[in-house]
Amino acid sequence: GIELSPLTGGPVVDANLAISLPGIFACGNVLRAHDLVDDVSSEGDLAGRQAAAFARHSGSKYKEA
Repeated sequence: GIELSPLTGGPVVDANLAISLPGIFACGNVLRAHDLVDDVSSEGDLAGRQAAAFARHSGSKYKEA
């Protein structure tokens, strides 16, 4: 039931790295192959912040700046 990208085979995510199932976020090599670990770390940080914001706000979509 997860929307997958035909290009990468990974889940489709929005700007906050949320996938098509509420409360689930994806980052790193599950989305696409990264050449630099710095890129994976940045995505992981964003996904973690977004997951925490989602949990704090009772599951509503919330963008934390």
